Amino acid sequence: MSCDIIIAVWNLKKYTRNCIESILKYTDYPFRLIVTDNGSRRETKEYLESLKNDPRLKGRNYALIRNEDNLGATKALNQGLKISEGDYAMILNNDTVVTKGWLTEMVKIGESSKEIGIVNPNSNNLGLRKPRWLSLSRYAEGLMRKYDGQFIEMATAVGFCYMVKREVIDKIGILSEEYGLGNFEETEYSIRAARSGYKSVVSKASYVWHKEHASFDLLDNFEEMFEKNQKMFYDMFGKPERLLYVLTQKNEKYLKRLKIDTYELAKKCNWIWVISKRKIGKIPLNVHTNIIRFRYLSFGLRLRCIFRILVKKKKFNTILIDDKLLYNILTRLESFHKAAIKKI
Repeated sequence: MSCDIIIAVWNLKKYTRNCIESILKYTDYPFRLIVTDNGSRRETKEYLESLKNDPRLKGRNYALIRNEDNLGATKALNQGLKISEGDYAMILNNDTVVTKGWLTEMVKIGESSKEIGIVNPNSNNLGLRKPRWLSLSRYAEGLMRKYDGQFIEMATAVGFCYMVKREVIDKIGILSEEYGLGNFEETEYSIRAARSGYKSVVSKASYVWHKEHASFDLLDNFEEMFEKNQKMFYDMFGKPERLLYVLTQKNEKYLKRLKIDTYELAKKCNWIWVISKRKIGKIPLNVHTNIIRFRYLSFGLRLRCIFRILVKKKKFNTILIDDKLLYNILTRLESFHKAAIKKI
């Protein structure tokens, strides 16, 4: 078995070199490196050409595609996917740095279930930032020891780095090129995969560091392009909802239904927060990246809920509450938090 690592490059020689050097140093799983050069300037172009003579790649394990103009990340990645033949295809940004065992662990997760079709690594891009006093390699080694073989289901992959099974590509095809230079194409791809019966997951032990937006920062119209793609995605699939459940009473019948409802909502890209009193015990919810839990002591719970709701930048669409007093308070504050308040 093998994996094709596909990278689209547009300039950023320093980041690209760091990315490829980390692949060569830390990848012990059989791989082929496929790079599409999207019209990079001379220094990056020459660096990519020089890799053909790198003994670590042994010639046949490196393929370079050259575009004279920047066709955008999506088209460049599709060019790589079209010549890819490995059992897995890894879509990797050139502003990333991989760590020891990253790919082997991701393949292990992919092989652990027929339902898994797409695998993300853990990352600072997913909120897991290393402490300043630890090196990247030491931090990654700790995650590997702690979380070996563990994964969390997610609604859609995050595009900085994700691995796709060959059977998924054979079944649903390549990335949609409607999204131009990039943004939301991996989200749309994950939804297509989900509709064909494949889950996207995060490998908890694999770690890939990402210099977020390095390539997009080179574009003058990034915000305009992002908003255009976001609208196109929302028009096609709907805008994700943000829901908050506040639970202060133990109701076994409701909690059984809640476990099913929140999981179904999460699978459809919605975001769910669940705040509960500690005294009612652990709420039996599915583990999913789109389901976020908080457990508070009874004392001060109402104030903490009100504060969290009012200061949240991305506002909730719906808040469901089983506490009568908190329900009344938040109903009066509706002009500030803008959410629909519902009683449980």
